[in-house]
Amino acid sequence: MRRGFIGLVLTLFVGVSFIPAAGVSFPDNANVKVDEAPYLISLWTVDPETYERLENFCSGVLIDQRTFLTAAHCLMERKPFVVVTSQLNKKDRGEVLSVYNYKLHPRYSSSNGLNDIAVGILNFPSRYKSPIWANTKRNSDFSKTINKIVGWGLDQNQVDTGFPMSANVKDFTKSGPKYFKKFNSATQIAAGKYNKTEKIYSGACFGDSGGPLIAMNSGQASVIGITDYISSKGCDVDVPTVFARVKYYIPFIQSTRDALLSQFKSEGTNLPELDSLSLLPDSDSVLPGSGNEVSNWTLATLQKGGGVSAEADVDSLMFQTFKNSGDGFYDYSINTYLTNPIEPCVEKQKGSWLVQVALDSRQRIDFAFKINPGTGCYVPGVTVYDAEQILKTPPAQGVCRDVGVKPWSYLEKDSTTKTKIDSFSFFFGKSCIGTSKKIWIRINHEINDRGDIEPGLDMWAGPFATAIP
Repeated sequence: MRRGFIGLVLTLFVGVSFIPAAGVSFPDNANVKVDEAPYLISLWTVDPETYERLENFCSGVLIDQRTFLTAAHCLMERKPFVVVTSQLNKKDRGEVLSVYNYKLHPRYSSSNGLNDIAVGILNFPSRYKSPIWANTKRNSDFSKTINKIVGWGLDQNQVDTGFPMSANVKDFTKSGPKYFKKFNSATQIAAGKYNKTEKIYSGACFGDSGGPLIAMNSGQASVIGITDYISSKGCDVDVPTVFARVKYYIPFIQSTRDALLSQFKSEGTNLPELDSLSLLPDSDSVLPGSGNEVSNWTLATLQKGGGVSAEADVDSLMFQTFKNSGDGFYDYSINTYLTNPIEPCVEKQKGSWLVQVALDSRQRIDFAFKINPGTGCYVPGVTVYDAEQILKTPPAQGVCRDVGVKPWSYLEKDSTTKTKIDSFSFFFGKSCIGTSKKIWIRINHEINDRGDIEPGLDMWAGPFATAIP
């Protein structure tokens, strides 16, 4: 993995300049498995319209279930992004988690790469219970045995292999000032693996920025550095990689983490138990279901408040499989239960829905329903056929059609005799699902120009079993 500041070249020493880092060059392991580096994360930009992932732009490290570290230069542009953990490769969806907030080190300098570290907090906790922060606070120095850099960047040929890579490295901090004029050994580490015959270093490459430098002590991992920059010569160079020294930044990391978590808690955010909401899209497990003589269903309670949205529109959602479709049109439905009931005319004229469905663990949307605002009013219990628009059809499946949208009301009529809507069903036929046995769902509801994504930006509820018992 060899990396540098993307698009930025700064002269720091005689003929030697640096750029933000990316991938591992001359790796020892060209395909790091999830269980070999469960703390490794990738950062992806997100399309603000469709919420689909666009580009993997940096790496990072999960230091506990809610907190991640990355390089400050990765987050300078402040683009919408998500954190992905447990990813097999770049085509895999992994565990997608939205970011509540983050903070760059207040003394970060893009001109010399100093203090190049940032701390972020996730809306939901990851399922990976990282012990790395406790280990780091106990031991954040080089190990006498194994030290390695891990990241999602390019290789020495500047080729994206699609897999995370790692390389064992040694401490070259004493040589740092020799290569980089403004290198600071108190706040930075220089590390790499030097090949004496070829006179090159393995280390970071483009795309590895923000990834961890890991020390292994008695089988326990601690993060001792955050990938910062490399020589501007590229990924195949004769200098080591520079890292932010985590030990120096422990007070900043701890205080920032505590402050962000306190802010999150003060906003009244509700965090459901992870067992009641599946957020691991590549998991083989499914949420528990219920059923009767007509159908089977799986219900998931979603997060409300604070980090995701101050007023989440959807309280919970259900995936329902019908044993008996009756009129022959509907085999399945996605049911959304609103947090606050709404007037049928308001919803019809001002409300819109985007329901996205994925049929496997790859990071793509297979089909989606778009319900745009219209004229008139919804009538609870009456299916609407002309409001839906199927945006995508699943590959290698049948034609996705026969979609119906039905509002429901289980409320008593109010004093004005108007009945409010408290839930919606999005019906669709078996052709949309094909042979898939699980689905993943994401929903965006917008009303009064306020978008609200459930269960969170680029997060998915699921997997849900689709097999009919």
